[in-house]
Amino acid sequence: MLDCFVMKAIRFKLTWSVALVLLALGGCRNSGSSDSISRGPMVQMMQSTGFSVVWTAPRNSGQALEAVYADSDNKLPTKIEQDSAGRLTATVSEAKPDSEITYRILDRDKKTLVEHRVRTAPDPAADPPTEFSFIAFGDSGMGNEAQNQVADEMNNYKPRLIVHTGDLVYPDGEAADYPSKFYQPYAELLPASPFYPTVGNHDYHSNQGGPLFDDFVLPRNGPEGQTPERHYWFDYGCVRFVALDSNLSKSEIDQHIVPWLDKVLSENSPRWKIVFFHHPVFSNAHYGPTRKLWDQLVPCLEKHRVNLVLNGHDHLYERTHPLINQGIVEPGNGVVYITTGAGGAKLYEPRSAEMKQLDVAIGGIYSFTVIDVTAETLTTKQLDATGKVIDEYEIPLWTAEEDAASSNSESDDA
Repeated sequence: MLDCFVMKAIRFKLTWSVALVLLALGGCRNSGSSDSISRGPMVQMMQSTGFSVVWTAPRNSGQALEAVYADSDNKLPTKIEQDSAGRLTATVSEAKPDSEITYRILDRDKKTLVEHRVRTAPDPAADPPTEFSFIAFGDSGMGNEAQNQVADEMNNYKPRLIVHTGDLVYPDGEAADYPSKFYQPYAELLPASPFYPTVGNHDYHSNQGGPLFDDFVLPRNGPEGQTPERHYWFDYGCVRFVALDSNLSKSEIDQHIVPWLDKVLSENSPRWKIVFFHHPVFSNAHYGPTRKLWDQLVPCLEKHRVNLVLNGHDHLYERTHPLINQGIVEPGNGVVYITTGAGGAKLYEPRSAEMKQLDVAIGGIYSFTVIDVTAETLTTKQLDATGKVIDEYEIPLWTAEEDAASSNSESDDA
């Protein structure tokens, strides 16, 4: 047992050391100058027909990106832009669904600085739907050993995408902290797995999440009158994902966000619906439940049969029973809420008083969520920083009619 622990510690330190060296070199295989690439590369906006790659480089670097199918040399159309801060965004288009693509960042002499491989999103019309796995976690950006250990374990899963439930960078979401508290820990994940964040309260301390939105390129399809990228949705295979900014006031959420969400979830959306935002709807830890979301947001989630809600903010792992109107219902008849806020920040413990809506609450353990998507089930697994499964749960498709589910539920205030 001791030998296993020692080997794990050695492997972590070696992996982390290699990651730091690669980052210092710009992630280069064929090497450019040590400062040729910074803040990336990071995959964004993954679709079935293309994706974007984002990184930062000197304005006069002359860098470019080329993309080819992994089994051929046929180049895909690529458009590249650089803003005044040096951030480059390369958009690859006309790709095939669910295909492996190699992309290379090139210097002005067409020498390869970085090479990575990605897979485009599945065909949303595939029958049966394409199976895939993704990772969700939050409250991570401390730049400490715990964050690095969780990141090291996540690297083993090669997720198709990553969802972050907020508080990417502590204490205040400052731009200067992103290299050490975001890009370095996830140096192996970001170039290959599209990363979709939602803004947390600590991210909000810096210009209401301004540095986060400066670094990410996210869908600009949110509510009219709201800052673009703060709320957004995207489809990936048979899942519709919706991200919300839960830092807003109750009146803003009720008046502006819920009507937009109602429309997004009313559309002819894919088989599964997953919504993620920072503040937990149901929690029994340090902060507790976010009651401002109960009156309008929760009924909207239930009306449209959302299968899973992912939150952070409380630094532990919690999973509810399937719920309708705060009452427990049978699997397949209600919304399941998961708080996955144990990504690196100081951990919390559950309160001693019982909350009936919660099925599982595990404090004091750093962890992340792996979700396996199939045609018939979402299987959620909570893994600790050593890869041990500490909870597993299966969510079936909704089976009951909406009205019947509501009328048969047992209401109970949290």
